[in-house]
Amino acid sequence: MWLEHPSVHIYLWVLSAVFWGVSWGIRGKILLSSQHIQHIHETYFSLLLLFSDKQFLKFFFKRLKQNNTPKYTEDFPFISPCGREMNYIRCDDLPVVFSTIIEDSDNTSGSPGLLTFSGIGDTLTFPFQPEKVCMLPESGRIYHPGPEKVGGAALIKSSLAIELSPYFEYRKGVQENDPPTHFNWKGVCYELDNSMWKCLRSSEVEDLIKRKS
Repeated sequence: MWLEHPSVHIYLWVLSAVFWGVSWGIRGKILLSSQHIQHIHETYFSLLLLFSDKQFLKFFFKRLKQNNTPKYTEDFPFISPCGREMNYIRCDDLPVVFSTIIEDSDNTSGSPGLLTFSGIGDTLTFPFQPEKVCMLPESGRIYHPGPEKVGGAALIKSSLAIELSPYFEYRKGVQENDPPTHFNWKGVCYELDNSMWKCLRSSEVEDLIKRKS
């Protein structure tokens, strides 16, 4: 069970830990893990739930990284340090979910655009790289390079994935079983290199690699 909260503002009584989830099905929003709420509430601190705390979300996602600490690595593979407090994070798939593509403010750069994440508009962005877009044919999920500190991979939000789907081309194989080969964006046809496979851990990716080898 998950409790949905676009953001949570925390008032600490003592040194503590907060446990979160990032859900692909809920558009990359962060959620409190109800598995730990009762214990945390009774033992450590009270929570004031806020539904539009953009500063908290910016702070949370800017510090997001892989969990290389000795604690909770199996259940919570990512962390977001906050002073003496530690936020432990798990997710349906990947912790960074790109939700929109916007124009780069530097119009002279010829940039394909910027991907936004964290659910707070264009505050946090990542360069869009059309040749790196990776669709898995079985799940239909689309991936893209992401910040290195979270493993170098990110997920495309489901609604954005639907918007991008018409731009794919299949010049080899069968659409139902094979990944796309090209991606058309702003008048340019990019050949997809599927380099994202090395960053993804799933049986579907393993099967695709075996078939292409």
